[in-house]
Amino acid sequence: MLAFVHVAVEGMISPLVGELEDVRWASAEQAVACAREHPDVVVGVKIRLGYQMVGPNPEPSLVIARRAADELGLPLMVHVIDMRRPIGWLLPSMHEGDIVTHCFHGSDGGGILDGNGRILSEVIEARERGVLFDIGHGIGSFTWRVARAALEQAFPPDTISSDIHTHNIAGPVFDQPTTLSKLLHLGMTLPEVVRATTVAPAAAVRRADELGSLAPGREADVTVLELAHGARTLTDGETRSKTAATWLEPRFVVRAGTAFEL
Repeated sequence: MLAFVHVAVEGMISPLVGELEDVRWASAEQAVACAREHPDVVVGVKIRLGYQMVGPNPEPSLVIARRAADELGLPLMVHVIDMRRPIGWLLPSMHEGDIVTHCFHGSDGGGILDGNGRILSEVIEARERGVLFDIGHGIGSFTWRVARAALEQAFPPDTISSDIHTHNIAGPVFDQPTTLSKLLHLGMTLPEVVRATTVAPAAAVRRADELGSLAPGREADVTVLELAHGARTLTDGETRSKTAATWLEPRFVVRAGTAFEL
């Protein structure tokens, strides 16, 4: 388990309370201290900039998170759903190796598409200078329509993540292989999907020297997947379903050299 540490001192305590509706609840200093106390676990800094979390003005919270990430020299991950400003406002503050998560969400604020369904020029420029774009499927953070538009414009995700939690493990996420299967269905190749869930995220958290590869001498952590064929219903965060002809089915897990059949 690796972690991006939030700058909100109380954490995500309830869906009824935005963790940074009052910016006094943010502390760059405590986030930095936590990361330095646990360097084996903490790989970055996280901030959620939706209006439900930070109110109508996301800038004060972003400034605090940026300061913490810069002091640590670690990536900043930003949740962009429902920002009260277009994503073009945010991207100049993001550096090479920083991560935009929930990049294919379909909410009104913070999206990567313009009103005509085209990738925003600011988004393309951010990728060109090294900002990473992550799926972060979640309960409502991945939509077929945005993902398809992005892939049709040669804008695949850098990393594919499930953002699995108690509210989506029974659907629409279920697990990481199901999330990978959705990108396969949209046209990413199997090698592209595998890379986006192994080598690429390992590099994103700066652990490529130990994770995400089958290189000789590495600890044997492996998931064995079958490319299954038939018909399977896959649902996005807007409860829209598609029938996939192929999908990934987990068969074995190898953890530290010990195999477990699923």
